[in-house]
Amino acid sequence: RTVGQDGKHLKLVVRSLAAIAFNRGKTARQLTVGDQIRIAYSITLDTYNGNHKLQLKIKDIWNN
Repeated sequence: RTVGQDGKHLKLVVRSLAAIAFNRGKTARQLTVGDQIRIAYSITLDTYNGNHKLQLKIKDIWNN
């Protein structure tokens, strides 16, 4: 799904981990649930409303 102002970012779940791809909102139109993708990412700690969780910060994404 897209998030942020004007759907600018892509938020998804990759193998049960939350993931965010900044400035990749348009990529959402090319993906469907269950697609196999390849990603380049780093692991970050997401803090929101005092809650902390691991999150993948996607740097690049390819649809197989």
